[in-house]
Amino acid sequence: MSGGSGGVMGSLGCTGNELLCEDFEDVAEGMVPTGGPWKPLDDSCKYQTSSFTMGVTTALANGGSKSLKVTNKHFAQCRLSGEFPATDEFWVRAYSYWEPGLDISNRETLDIDLTPGHRTSDDPAVRFGYRSKAPCEEYAGPQITIIGMGGGEVTGCASRAMPKGEWFCFEAHVQQASTLVVSTYIDGEALSYQSTGKPMTESIATEAPISQKIDHIRLGIFSTGEAQGSIYLDDIAVSTTRIGCAN
Repeated sequence: MSGGSGGVMGSLGCTGNELLCEDFEDVAEGMVPTGGPWKPLDDSCKYQTSSFTMGVTTALANGGSKSLKVTNKHFAQCRLSGEFPATDEFWVRAYSYWEPGLDISNRETLDIDLTPGHRTSDDPAVRFGYRSKAPCEEYAGPQITIIGMGGGEVTGCASRAMPKGEWFCFEAHVQQASTLVVSTYIDGEALSYQSTGKPMTESIATEAPISQKIDHIRLGIFSTGEAQGSIYLDDIAVSTTRIGCAN
């Protein structure tokens, strides 16, 4: 599964001044990026290949000829983790393609999360994806969940359909000088969030200041159900300024 290289150059819209950029173009088909910001997958992942796969493919791509394809849910230590310099404020930009047949009903399904340090457990993390289980039954949609940081779990969902069967541009704005404050965008549109018993809000924040800054991005499928199907990810970038959606 491992092979190829990763670095700070080569993602759609990147100029070379970003904290992390990856377009997977220099990674061999069927492999995942290694070196640079990317951490090796845990050795145990080779024993999960009968139930999930992760590797670069030419079958579908956004800005070039390759993307990262992830099929079926898997354990946290088998998500691809990339490190970037910790900073008080940053933006994430990624292109995602969720297969139409991916079952996201009555569950939490994520394709990207952010962690303080290199983690091989589900949390602490900031989770991005889609949530239709509690506390979002009434407001199912793209989610932000902050868990294990600055107090108890905080979740908000955006009361809109998740794009499926098409590439979409996902952005997250993270502020972490004290409390952790996160907002997200899909195709440039700012999302609002709600959950059962909570008012609508433009961002999700921790109750208390955080003790460790986020400095890793993870790619892979987490699900509270089986989440059988594939998600493609491409043109990943982290920057101190907004990169935007280039196409």
